[in-house]
Amino acid sequence: MFDEFPDFPYDMLKDSDGSALPYFEWLDTELAQRAVDEGGYNLIQIDGNGSDEMDALVVYRRDTADIIQAAALIGVTIGRPLTYYRGIEAMVGKRPG
Repeated sequence: MFDEFPDFPYDMLKDSDGSALPYFEWLDTELAQRAVDEGGYNLIQIDGNGSDEMDALVVYRRDTADIIQAAALIGVTIGRPLTYYRGIEAMVGKRPG
């Protein structure tokens, strides 16, 4: 999808205690820097597939709320992994919420 996309700097995970949050923060920053004229991109995840595989889409940031709302109307749960992992960390007190 992208001509050039940097490799994830795995050293960001050294102090993460197994959390995926640093990855999703890095990815969010990278996606926001693409299609800037369109407002950047967002990663959204389709929930409820019952497996350990992630079904995800890259969409324009400006369309994210509309896509999540439209999916909800047909009974499909879609969310942002970054928001999810920030919520998990806030609940366990790892990072200020």
